[in-house]
Amino acid sequence: MTQMRIVAAMKKTSILLAFSAFLALPAAAQHNEFGFLFGSTKPMKSPTGKGSFDSGMREMYYGIQLEPSTMFRIEIGRMSTATSLPTGFDAVTKKQTFESDPSGKIEHADGIIEYRFSEAYGYTGLFAGAGMYRQKTNAREETDYGFQGGISALFPLNRTYAIAVEGAYHWINVYSPRPRYVTLGGGLRISF
Repeated sequence: MTQMRIVAAMKKTSILLAFSAFLALPAAAQHNEFGFLFGSTKPMKSPTGKGSFDSGMREMYYGIQLEPSTMFRIEIGRMSTATSLPTGFDAVTKKQTFESDPSGKIEHADGIIEYRFSEAYGYTGLFAGAGMYRQKTNAREETDYGFQGGISALFPLNRTYAIAVEGAYHWINVYSPRPRYVTLGGGLRISF
């Protein structure tokens, strides 16, 4: 029987992966947290126009403490709101035309840095980050980078659990004019 040649290459990769995981163990000793938020989204500047707050915002995040009062979060989320994507230019009016969907979706994955301030009731925080945004209409979707920034508050229930409240401004670079959305959400944070 002959040995498969792929096993030797996988052996080196497995050793490198195990060694990397061993070197990353001190990061597990830091303060970690997991959270989820539910809330509403409002289009601020978009070809669909300014709208009202629509429910349908969901976000989950995992955070690790970098320094005291500074957190790095990886966040994924989905916003259900009116979306619009460009379809071309109108030859008569010489303006950009858009395909709008009143029940569109925006999915995002972001890396966020948050600085927290200790308060009598818990913590308030300022955060900013960048990520990838996928905007979907009825038949199309576009993916591009975007930014978000905002404020947050944590109201501890005990050492592990806290009520989380967040307001964020999302700027998406999909087309011109660049759509902007505001989200308001609340949920639960679990720290370990």
